[in-house]
Amino acid sequence: MALNLKTTKLAVISEKYDGPKNISKEDYVYNVIFGLDGNKVAYRAYQGDKKFIVVNGKESDSYDDVGQIVFSPDGKKVAYRAKKGEKEFVVLNGKRGGLYDKVRIPIFSPDSRKIVYVAKIGSKETIIFDGKEGKLYDEARDPVFSSNSQKIAYRAREGDNYFVVVGGKEGKPYTGALGVWAILFCPNGKKMAHVAYQGQKGFVVVNGKEEVAYDWARDPVFSPDNQRMAYRARIGQEEFVVLDGKEGKHYDGVLPPIFYPDSKRIAYVAYEDGKGFIVINQEEKEKHEWVLSLVLSPDGKKIAYNAYEEKVEFVVFDGKDGKHYDKVWTPVFCKDGKKIAYRARLKGQYFIVFGEKEIGPYDWAGDPVLTYDGKKIAYQANRRGQDFIVINGEEKKHFDWVWKPVFSDNEKFLAYGARDENELWWIVEKI
Repeated sequence: MALNLKTTKLAVISEKYDGPKNISKEDYVYNVIFGLDGNKVAYRAYQGDKKFIVVNGKESDSYDDVGQIVFSPDGKKVAYRAKKGEKEFVVLNGKRGGLYDKVRIPIFSPDSRKIVYVAKIGSKETIIFDGKEGKLYDEARDPVFSSNSQKIAYRAREGDNYFVVVGGKEGKPYTGALGVWAILFCPNGKKMAHVAYQGQKGFVVVNGKEEVAYDWARDPVFSPDNQRMAYRARIGQEEFVVLDGKEGKHYDGVLPPIFYPDSKRIAYVAYEDGKGFIVINQEEKEKHEWVLSLVLSPDGKKIAYNAYEEKVEFVVFDGKDGKHYDKVWTPVFCKDGKKIAYRARLKGQYFIVFGEKEIGPYDWAGDPVLTYDGKKIAYQANRRGQDFIVINGEEKKHFDWVWKPVFSDNEKFLAYGARDENELWWIVEKI
């Protein structure tokens, strides 16, 4: 994706927009969203009882209703749900799709070339993939793309039978009350897994092969090398992680496991006797009152997590406790894995913690973004009703609103969306 590296005024919001009496003037224009490449901006707008989608200042046809705007990953395409009269349809780059009784939010493929969405025809549902209708079912939901964008899988129901459809082929039907769900492809797209329930028992299914049945099974995940599978399961009141078909130690509770980048190890949060802690390949780490999240560095050499003790929260990085706050958010690693940054709140004020530095305070701050080596940091912030971007501690121009920033591939520029009264800008800062 080629990022727009030129500051550009993408649109001016017209003053003609108004709306129904039951909404405020501030809501006449809403859901402003910038394409990831910075070349387009879109928003929803009211005029009387009619609604529009506006892309780079160009208004769509008027509709009785419009749904959430979705940009393709490359930022070049825009799709959304719309309604006119009694029929709904998906609009892709200004072109209407087929008419249905109801449609759901469209999803772009990873390569940006295709879209998929759920459509309802009478009492039946179908999946529309690349403009083609699939088979009608009592229920068809949650389509998922493979990483190469060539396949989709989704869950379906016909009567009391639940099954997964992959590439147009129906899998084995199941009759459990929870049906089938949690569909995912492995990174190379050659394997597909999902959770299924038969009666009161749940289990993971990988390429049609059923794993052991438990009281429930959840959150399957493939290793980066596509060869391994882990998930969490429960028997009675005990929860545990299953790795490659083998049960780990049973605990009072466990959170979803994650693989290390080398696929050789897993880590997860576990709870036992009122304490939370990290487990790495069955080795239990320091215990706390509560452990809230877990992240690994991209190279797998370091670990960070949020912990709670005596009514305070803090981040544990590389085995060391950070400063105590009222709340901390999930830390972010730089790509070389040597530094982290995170946002925190203390006595109603927000801070960004970057290495040993605490930056702030602000009335609000967003999650930080870091360069590869962690030498540059940027984030959204707000003070006295004005938004701005902060780069390495320096506040940039204040706007009515700013969107999350992104570094260019060469990390010499930072770009972000901004609203200055009725003008929508793509701002590029040289750093």
